[in-house]
Amino acid sequence: MAELSEANLSRGSFALLCLICASFLISSIFPRPLGYLAVAGSLVAVCLWLISADNLEITAPKPAVGLYALVLGLMGIGTIRNPSMGAIARLAAFMAVTSLILFLLVHVVDFTKFWRWFGLVSACLVIIASPTLFIEQMAIGPVTLTDWTTTTPIVGTNNITSIFVNPNMLGLVCAFAIVGLVTTQQLTNLTLTIVAVNAIGLIASGGRAAQAATVAGLGVYATGFVYNRYATTLVTMSALGGILYVFLALFGAVPGPELLETVSLTGRRQLWVAAADAIAKQPLLGYGATDTTAVLNQYLGESRFAGYTSHNSFFRMALSGGVFAAVAYLGLHIYSLFQSGSSSDGLASHAVLWVAVIAQLFNGSSIFGLSPSSILFAVALGWALRTVVE
Repeated sequence: MAELSEANLSRGSFALLCLICASFLISSIFPRPLGYLAVAGSLVAVCLWLISADNLEITAPKPAVGLYALVLGLMGIGTIRNPSMGAIARLAAFMAVTSLILFLLVHVVDFTKFWRWFGLVSACLVIIASPTLFIEQMAIGPVTLTDWTTTTPIVGTNNITSIFVNPNMLGLVCAFAIVGLVTTQQLTNLTLTIVAVNAIGLIASGGRAAQAATVAGLGVYATGFVYNRYATTLVTMSALGGILYVFLALFGAVPGPELLETVSLTGRRQLWVAAADAIAKQPLLGYGATDTTAVLNQYLGESRFAGYTSHNSFFRMALSGGVFAAVAYLGLHIYSLFQSGSSSDGLASHAVLWVAVIAQLFNGSSIFGLSPSSILFAVALGWALRTVVE
């Protein structure tokens, strides 16, 4: 791939940061249309800049492109079989935005600079929310930040949400910031301070999935750093096997320890069962790029979880494109994990991709979408794929 100038890499890093910050508004206390307008404006600016950038090439591993095209193709067939204006618009947005991030934008980013800037932004989000650790709400100009009261708070404090409508989003943002900073920065006093602030946000948000994702990312990075890339590959294989076993045991497909039955999944087990029932009804082609909450509602009845997403990206892909789309989507991530883990320069991206993989086990978003989680998942995958072709 042709070398890009330092100035272009800095601009690319800033462009990606602006796009993610714009996406924050979609999942925030601000009006959602404002978020969509901000993302649209950012995308237009990014596209105009990419057109004018020098030495820009579209590069990606052929197996990854094939799996990605298969996922989109199956989602497209599902959408054609269940057409609606919303589904068609959603599919078009998926194709444009995710493809732009995976195959173009990540190639013009200096990730050392990007994670430094992103970590500062996420630390600021934690700092402005810190008063809600102790008070229920706080007004900042025309908006009000509130605590989160549906989960058990840590000792003597509230769970914080910052500008987001759900603390899980703050936890996810902090998780990416922590792993991105630790794996790409020199651990100076300033960097450690920013990491510590994000760690406070990760814990205070109460998001267990984000906390698990952070531990996984840092654990894999430590393994590769202390030992070698072969140990990283072994850990990746073991972890994937362990994850598969736990999920099969949760559904009773294989014998498992009684401890699994006591694990609180905050309603996810019921949502996953409903998703499995919906997938069994239409397994091959799925329901297209539709609002999957409407599909799940048919199997949730009067449950208090009616209106929720599947809270698992791989179930989400099976609902949208069928079982083969989910398998291809999983295969895309497994391919990227092994390739980045075996690369001498891919350890940092490998660790960040693990954050995305673990988070997607408990998050209804995928790499397709405009939400902060979707864009961060796409960035993690795209960065890992970039290390394969460099």
